[in-house]
Amino acid sequence: MGKSLNETCRLILDFHDNQAVTQLKAIGRPVVPFLINALAYPRTRTHYRKTGAVLDPQSPFARICDLLEEFHPPAAAASLAAYLDHPVRGMRKRAALCLGSIAAPDCIEPVKRALADPDKEVHFDTMMGIERALKLSPGSDRSPSHADRAFLNDVFPAIARLLNERDWAGHAPRILLRIDRERAIPLLLAAKCLSPANPNLEHILRALNDAHYQIPHRLLLPLLTKLDSRSGMPAVARPFAQALIAYANNPEAATEAKLRSLLASPDETIAAKAAEALAVMRGMDKIFHRILQIEKRDGFDALSEPQKRYYAVFLYDADVRNGGHLQYLGNFAPRDFHLAVDGLRAVQAPKRAAILEEGLQVFGRSAPPKSRRRRHQILNGLTKRQRKVLSDLDQRYYEGRENVNKLLALYAVNHKKEFAPERVRRRSS
Repeated sequence: MGKSLNETCRLILDFHDNQAVTQLKAIGRPVVPFLINALAYPRTRTHYRKTGAVLDPQSPFARICDLLEEFHPPAAAASLAAYLDHPVRGMRKRAALCLGSIAAPDCIEPVKRALADPDKEVHFDTMMGIERALKLSPGSDRSPSHADRAFLNDVFPAIARLLNERDWAGHAPRILLRIDRERAIPLLLAAKCLSPANPNLEHILRALNDAHYQIPHRLLLPLLTKLDSRSGMPAVARPFAQALIAYANNPEAATEAKLRSLLASPDETIAAKAAEALAVMRGMDKIFHRILQIEKRDGFDALSEPQKRYYAVFLYDADVRNGGHLQYLGNFAPRDFHLAVDGLRAVQAPKRAAILEEGLQVFGRSAPPKSRRRRHQILNGLTKRQRKVLSDLDQRYYEGRENVNKLLALYAVNHKKEFAPERVRRRSS
């Protein structure tokens, strides 16, 4: 068996052999020593493809890392650390991600090296790996974190040093709060962190909001004033929006009036977050997530009519903004189409409702067919003129002034009985 396993491990060095990876996953943990040996092969270090800074996932090194992350073996740390000096950024990033995801004491020094790399992209991938170990990243399963406590405590200061570094995903504050909330909060509330000058301010505020921490007024109110005075600057809109949620989490007498005054903000992000903050003040946060929990647990029919409308409008807006009406009409079904039209009218977005109704006309005069296969046949057979119609509807949608996120939040505020947390728990129990 050893010989055949070794031969199978060697096959992952071939870009075109996907079957070897499947076979090794099926074997399980016995493959680990062979994978660690494969890290030393010259071909692993030199045989790669990349696009910019991104390593092709079919590169041998990327495949080996994918497999090692299945088992997070501490014994791989030294061999992976050798790749932190690789001249190709994509190789360093992939090694850092794998080391962070193993999160064992043997990884402490290599991870500290990766977090001190001159390339910020290496920092991000290291922290992404740690988030995987902590089960914080999107798509992570719900099994307990396998990250070693000694590892987490030791890398904490190295991550804290990145709190003022621009980070597109906001890894650092989330990780620090997860490792040690009491140790993290004073760092996050420090003047240098909780400052409009900090490029990571949005993510720090978001992490504190997600942790349900109430930022003291002595810190929050001056910050709000500073951000409000600069709210016409695009770079300030997103941190200001998160500061509004923080204000709702720790309200005062003037909070509601302030939030309602911002509903008319010309900045869509600020107006939408002001509405969301009004919902948060009433105990309604992460509304779509709560609705999704009911739908997954009890089925779509367990939702109330206002919840169904919210669900349908949210998905319509998200899908059209992601890939246009052609994508939306292919991904969803007549039930969703009709609920979205009704919902758009219910939340006071009649122009967007009219756009969707026009889009549905590509199915002909009759209602969209219930058969998914038939709908896809129709969409795949659209003429050039029909595709142009949908493309024009996309453009009208993107240029529209009806702020769906704001309107959905206000709809929830006006239908509190249907969206309050206790309603969700009762329907989910």
